[in-house]
This record gives sequence, structure tokens and C-alpha cells, in this order.
Amino acid sequence: MDALKLKVGPADRGRRMTLDEFAEAEGLPGYIYELAGGVIQVVDIPGISYGQVLLDFDRQVIPWDVAHVGVIHYYGSGDQCVIRLPGLQCERHPDRSFYLSPAPAGEQPWIRWIPDIVLEVVSSGGAA
Repeated sequence: MDALKLKVGPADRGRRMTLDEFAEAEGLPGYIYELAGGVIQVVDIPGISYGQVLLDFDRQVIPWDVAHVGVIHYYGSGDQCVIRLPGLQCERHPDRSFYLSPAPAGEQPWIRWIPDIVLEVVSSGGAA
């Protein structure tokens, strides 16, 4: 059945697509794909300095979480969580998302479960 999946790649940058179509599409490896206002955004895999910023952030958050067990119900990043906003035709994968309430029932809670706190690292090269 994967052969029937729509594939998107760097050449699809700027292509219009519905959120439902995008949710079913498969991105070619080596890039990060998001949908903003019904338009495909293609981002290169971030560099080492990006990872260092997230590592420094994690080193501060994890001890706090250990000291306050139960406040954060889920802590996701990149492909571990998604923000889907059907009304805006958007799908984003934040660098870090914090959910302070339990997940709603079901395997794919992302339309109903919105993070309470989101961290997005933006490079000096700009953001889409």
C-alpha cells in the first residue's frame, strides 16, 4: 500500500496541499516537511549548533521535570509530536512540545491535543 502514498520532496516547496493530503503523504528523506497555510515548507536538516541549543535547553528542563514529577505529561520533539490546525491548513513539528494534560484516547491525538508550551529554535537564516 505504500506504493500508493503520495511522495513529497524538495521540489514540492511552495506546493499547495490540503492538511488531509499532507497528513497522508510521505516525505523523501533528508529534509523536514511542514504545511503552513496549505503550502508545503521544506527545511534542511539542522546543523550542529541547532542541536547544541536544544541540548542546553534539555539540560535545564530535565532536572526541573525530575523535581516536579507529574506536571509534564508528555515531552515531545520533531517527529514525536505534531500540531495539526485544520482551520489554518497547518501541520508543524515543534523542536520541543510540552503537554501538561494527559493525552486524549486514540492512537493519533494530534488534532485534539495541543501543547501547552512550545519551543522553536530559529536560525539566523530565517524561518518560514
